[in-house]
Amino acid sequence: MQTSSNHSAHIHALYRISSLIGKKDNPIEIIDEILNETVRVLKVSSASIALIDAENKSLKIEASYGLDEEEAQHDMFLGEGITGWVALQGKPLLAKDVSLETRYFPLKDSVRSEMAVPLKEKDEVIGVINVDSDEVGAYNLDDLRFLTLIASEAGRVVSRVWFVNQLKTKARLLQGIINLSGKMISKLDANAVIERAAKEARKMVQCRIAAFYTFDEESQTVSPHTIVGKRGLIDYKETLSIADSSIGVAIQRKKQIEVSSLVKTEQYHMMDIIADRKLKSMLCTPVIYEDKILGVINLYTDHFHRFNNDEKNAFQTISSLAAVAIQNARLYERVFNTEDILRKNERLTTLGLLAAEIAHEIRNPLTVIKLLFDSLSLDLPSEDIHKKDLQIIDEKLGHLEEIVSKVLEFGKSNSTLKSFICINELLEGTLHLIRLKLKQQNIEVDFKHSQNSIFIHANKGQIQQSVLNLIINSSQAMPRGGKISIRNSIENRNGKDMGCIYVKDSGTGIPEEMRDKIFDSFLTSKVEGNGLGLSIVRRILKDHDGDVKLIDSSSEGTTFKIFVPISEKDS
Repeated sequence: MQTSSNHSAHIHALYRISSLIGKKDNPIEIIDEILNETVRVLKVSSASIALIDAENKSLKIEASYGLDEEEAQHDMFLGEGITGWVALQGKPLLAKDVSLETRYFPLKDSVRSEMAVPLKEKDEVIGVINVDSDEVGAYNLDDLRFLTLIASEAGRVVSRVWFVNQLKTKARLLQGIINLSGKMISKLDANAVIERAAKEARKMVQCRIAAFYTFDEESQTVSPHTIVGKRGLIDYKETLSIADSSIGVAIQRKKQIEVSSLVKTEQYHMMDIIADRKLKSMLCTPVIYEDKILGVINLYTDHFHRFNNDEKNAFQTISSLAAVAIQNARLYERVFNTEDILRKNERLTTLGLLAAEIAHEIRNPLTVIKLLFDSLSLDLPSEDIHKKDLQIIDEKLGHLEEIVSKVLEFGKSNSTLKSFICINELLEGTLHLIRLKLKQQNIEVDFKHSQNSIFIHANKGQIQQSVLNLIINSSQAMPRGGKISIRNSIENRNGKDMGCIYVKDSGTGIPEEMRDKIFDSFLTSKVEGNGLGLSIVRRILKDHDGDVKLIDSSSEGTTFKIFVPISEKDS
C-alpha cells in the first residue's frame, strides 16, 4: 500500500509532467523529462521510453536510463518481449519475476522484475514506458497504476507538443523548400546547384552535416561532390563502391534509406568524419531524374535521431528539385557549348567566305596585270640584268593566280556537299539548338509547319547557319523578350518553284537609313552583332541559286524571307 509521502511524490511527479506543456517544445527533451520523473519516484535499475516506428513496425528507444549505448540502440519488433507485447496489445503488464514470464526478452541480464505501460494518443498506442528492477517483486499493482497515470499524462503532453512541433516543422520545411527552389532553379551551373542543395538541405532539416555524393554509373561508384557542416564546406575525398555502403542500397533500391547507427552500419563511408564529429544517424535520399540516378543527398545528425515522415517527405522533395535543377543546368551548359561551337563554325564560315570574296576581288586586277605583262613582249638580251627580274615577275604572277584559284575552289567546296533536306526538319533542328537560349531571353517561338514536306537540294550546315543567323539577329532586336514567327511554303518565282522560309520578329525594326545597306559586302560595310552578316547569308543562298530579302521592317518588327529552289524529288 502506498504511504502518504509516496502519494504526494506521485502527485508532484504528475504535476511536473503536465506542466511541461509550454515550457519545452522539443518532444525528445520532454520524453527525457518524463523518464526522469518516473525514475525519480519509482525504484528502478533501468528504464526506457520507446516510440513506435509505424513504417518498420518496430519500437525505437528515444530515452533511457541505466542502459548502455548498445542496449539503448536495440530496436524491438511489435510483439517482441514485454515491451513489444504491450505495444501490440495496448495493455499494461507487470512481471514481478521475469524468470517466470514467457514474454520476457533479456535485454539486460541483471533485470529481475519489469513493468511496461502503453503511451497512447486518442486511444492509439504511440509508444511504451518500461521500468526494470534488479530485485524480484520490486513492483506491485499500485506501482503499475501510478505508471499508467504517468503514461496517460505523458501521452497527452507528448501528443500536444508533437502536434505543435509538427506544425512548426512543416512550416519551416515548406518555407525552406520554397526558398531552395528559387535558389537552385536560378543556378545555371550544375556544380553550383549541387553545392546549394547540400547547404540549404542542412539548414532546412537542422542537421550537423549534409553531403551530396555523385554517382558514376559506369564504375558503379559514388564520391562526395560537396560536404557542408555548420562552419562551411568540408574537404574530404573518397570513392566507394555501391556495395561498400548503405548509400549503395539507396541507389540500388532507388528509395530513401535511414541509418539509425552509423557506427554499426558504415565500415568504409566517411569514417574519419563520423568518428571526429561523433555522427550518429543518417538519412540518404537518391537524386533521380527520369529514372536515372544522379547521386544522393545525405543528412547526418550528431545524436541518435529518428527522421519523421515530414522530414523524409520534405527531403524527397528537395532531392526532386535538385534533380530537375541539375538537369536544367546541364542542359543550359550543353546549349552554351553548342552555341560556342556554332560561333566557332560561324567564324570559320565567315573567314572562308570572306577569303573567297577577297580572292574574287583580287583575281580581276590580277588577270589584267598578267594580260598586260604578257602583251608587253619584252625580249631583253641575255646579258641584261633585268631579264632575270622579268622572269621572276612572270613566275610570281602565275603563283598568285594559282593561290587565288585554290582559295576560290576551297570556297566552293562546302557548297558542293549537298543533300536532299526537308525544310520542316531543318527548321525543327535549328529551333531545337537555340530553344533554351530563346527561353532564357523570354522569346516565344511560333513555328508552323508547311502542310506538305518541302525538300531542297542544299548544304544543310550552310542553310541552317543562315536561318540561325536570322533568328539570332531577331533575338538581338528584342532585348526584353518578344515573339519570333517562322513559316515555310512553296512559292513560284520567275516560273520556278522555290522553298521559302519567313522569319518575323516583334523587335524594334531596322533603321530606315540602314535598310539599303544590310546586304552590303564585308569589304564595304562594317557588320555588327554575332551573326554571320547578311552579306554572307546572301552569298550562301546565291551559291544555292536562292536569295534572302528584307520583306518589311518597322517599329512593330522585321520580316526576312529566304528562298531556295525545291529539289526535283518534289517536283
